[in-house]
Amino acid sequence: RHLGCGTMRQRQDGVWYFEVNNLDAIANNVIPFFRRFGFLSAKKKRDFSKFVELAEMMKQKWHLSRDGIVQILEVRREMNDGGKCRYQDEEIIRQFENPQRLYAGPARKRRMRQSDLHGNMQSAAEMPAPESTTSLSSNSMNGPKVNDA
Repeated sequence: RHLGCGTMRQRQDGVWYFEVNNLDAIANNVIPFFRRFGFLSAKKKRDFSKFVELAEMMKQKWHLSRDGIVQILEVRREMNDGGKCRYQDEEIIRQFENPQRLYAGPARKRRMRQSDLHGNMQSAAEMPAPESTTSLSSNSMNGPKVNDA
């Protein structure tokens, strides 16, 4: 209500937290709010200045390059006394290098399968129409004529 953005969420252990996922809302609402009201502890002030630095880096699109990601991770490491992180630095860099695998499971090796099809693989639409004859002949697509005698 005071910030005009974000969502209150509850963890499985019952702890409530406030979450803002929009960078513009962070820059325009959250950062000005905490600049206005501040923090009591030196540690929180230090972490907030790192948070502001990270928000500015993201506004400048640093998160879109590998080198920028590495710089962002260095600043993150300095926050919260290098405490517990949901994602390890190596995992973030690996996901950046292969973004299609972001939500996929571990890569599996797949064997190539060879088709049983052989010879001319043209589609039926590209093949010439068979000659229209009422009896089988040696020119028929079904092979040479066989006498039943």
